[in-house]
Amino acid sequence: MENWENLLWKPIYIAKALIDYDSSHHMDLNFKAGDIIEVLGIENDDWWNGSIECIGKNETTFKFGSFPKIYVEIIQDNVISDSHNLIPSKIKSPIKSSSLNLKSPNLPPSPPSRSLSLPTSTLSSAKRLSNASATYSRQSTIDNYCIINKNENDSFDPISKCTPIVDSVEFNQKQHFDISIYDFSTVDEYALSIPDSKTTRLSQLSTYLTSVWDHPLYKLRAIFIWITEFISFDIEAYLTGRYHPKSSKETLKTRMANNASFVELFNDLCEESGISSWTIKGISKTYNYEVGTPIMGSYQNTHLWNGVYHEGEYLLIDCTCGSGYFQNKKQFIKKFDEFYFLTSPLHLIYFHFPDNSEHQYLSSFINKQEFISLPLIKQSYLKYGFKFLKWVGNEIEINQDILIFELEQNNNLEENIRLCGKLEWKNNKEFEIFAQRMNYFGPNGGRIFKIQSSCPNRGEGKLIMNILSENNENLSIVIILKVKNTGTGSKHVPLVTLYSTPFQFSLIKPINSILGYTKKVNFQIILFYHNNQELSNLPSEFLICNSNFDKQKYFEIIEDNNEQGYIMLGIDVIMNYKGIWYLAFKYNENDTLNFITKYEVK
Repeated sequence: MENWENLLWKPIYIAKALIDYDSSHHMDLNFKAGDIIEVLGIENDDWWNGSIECIGKNETTFKFGSFPKIYVEIIQDNVISDSHNLIPSKIKSPIKSSSLNLKSPNLPPSPPSRSLSLPTSTLSSAKRLSNASATYSRQSTIDNYCIINKNENDSFDPISKCTPIVDSVEFNQKQHFDISIYDFSTVDEYALSIPDSKTTRLSQLSTYLTSVWDHPLYKLRAIFIWITEFISFDIEAYLTGRYHPKSSKETLKTRMANNASFVELFNDLCEESGISSWTIKGISKTYNYEVGTPIMGSYQNTHLWNGVYHEGEYLLIDCTCGSGYFQNKKQFIKKFDEFYFLTSPLHLIYFHFPDNSEHQYLSSFINKQEFISLPLIKQSYLKYGFKFLKWVGNEIEINQDILIFELEQNNNLEENIRLCGKLEWKNNKEFEIFAQRMNYFGPNGGRIFKIQSSCPNRGEGKLIMNILSENNENLSIVIILKVKNTGTGSKHVPLVTLYSTPFQFSLIKPINSILGYTKKVNFQIILFYHNNQELSNLPSEFLICNSNFDKQKYFEIIEDNNEQGYIMLGIDVIMNYKGIWYLAFKYNENDTLNFITKYEVK
């Protein structure tokens, strides 16, 4: 097998230009129809890199650059026959893949756009904000007396005063660094394909990982991917306290590392690659941390991570956490986590607290007590931009058994998500957490979720909120809070359990699973939709029925709000039959009943 330096410049394809390409971009490859091009690399779905041979009177030279792949056709495929065809060429900057629609094959197509676009919500920000002030007053339905605030400072989110610091000279972006707009798939593939023979020495590994990339983000990504994939956390040393530091040479030999060795290896590979990085020391909530407990200064809570500087911003990298997570306090599960690559200081401060406040890289520092009091959030909390409407910290104290609070979702509103969860109480008891998506907006124009539960007696427990994806398959934790109830449990009521449905809805009332015999009960549900297709796929009928199905009451439309994408349905029912009642739906008169939840009347 040839060495990588020679393979780097071998073409992946031989292509022929279909039409002229004339660009003013200084890093583009211009050509005429009929020119033969050697394709040396693939930037993304739309752009390739290549070269053209230029034969002069006295010498032969080559032109190199980028070009849209739609301007050429492949005339020879699989020029490189082994795994090294994954090696991409040098590029001018990381670009997110974008789609291209050709309107007419008879006209020269426009080059794919290099601009980066972010996803937008179905409801525009302007629309959501304009509705916020008009509808948020409906939050008055919350029983705020249920949550006790010990003093005024307890209700203040310390992160709300912070923004990431930037170098005003170098930072000329309209927004802070956002990893989601970059496509690192080619870099990842390349980093994972490096043969073991090239990984025994630092200099050799660094050269192989980074020399093919011009942009520092790609170099950093290749280093991060290789370390998190091929270096394992030494859980035995961590649990036994044999936490002696390892050199990078030893780490490469054993492929095992403690936290300090992960950090040292990353720094050493960056130094070999000409990239500046440094070590940050502090404490972390990632090591078997229990919400509401103090973080001790032992070696098991001490944590190290890396800092880098990119285009006027300070970004953070944690190869240890990026390689996996702790489970059951005695296991380290190997699992790649992209969150810890080039993380914003505003996000990592929820998990890591540096000893030196300067290393927070925030406009306003938070102190250690504020860090400990932060809720134990997970990445989904940041991804969907959740915020407490009333700050509770990491502990909710209630005095009348009933727990109610609200979250506002501000990001990824085009996704249909559902919140669910449980309240873990003493004696291994678990109780339902009920989450309602409301039809009004928060103070920031975001989507509101109302969270409710109740405690069975006086004591302490743990609330775990989960997020369920649109297909009802992926369940991930959003937040964990400590709950303390000073009530007697006399107001505790069991809540209903909702079954999975193929559409988005919210049960507004009743949410108690036990209803009174002969009592008049008002039922309300809200159906949500983003577009006309989702609207047309909603069931045509909703009803309440008893277990014999001889008593059926159908819902009526209370409000149909096409602008905000919801339909509210309701009905009053006298519960004149003891036993089980069902909330159900069907798509047409002949359809079988599909259950949403059930109640017991007694």
